[in-house]
Amino acid sequence: MKAIVLEAPDPIVYKDVPKNNLLDTTSVLVRPRVVGICGTDYHAYRGKQPFINYPLVIGHELGVEILEVGSDVTHLVPGDACAVEPYISCNEQDGNLCFSCRRGHTNHCTRLKC
Repeated sequence: MKAIVLEAPDPIVYKDVPKNNLLDTTSVLVRPRVVGICGTDYHAYRGKQPFINYPLVIGHELGVEILEVGSDVTHLVPGDACAVEPYISCNEQDGNLCFSCRRGHTNHCTRLKC
């Protein structure tokens, strides 16, 4: 499969990358259809994003097509179109909510995972 990869600050490479497989029975494999480039991606490109490890496939705001679903996934089927929330807030982790998640601002979660 092809991906746009930020190898280091500045150079962007369009290259072949290995196809991912389903991780477990609750996983979903997707094909990006539309990708937005936001400030986080721009700062990573400029080398000004302190939380980035290179190489990085940029574009975390995306619309996707479902390709495969794990055996425990019941609410999606191959062919569905979806938007992706690329972060896991503490609300999705264990329900022990931080200050931001209690107020519905999960993008500011103090225990955010990518």
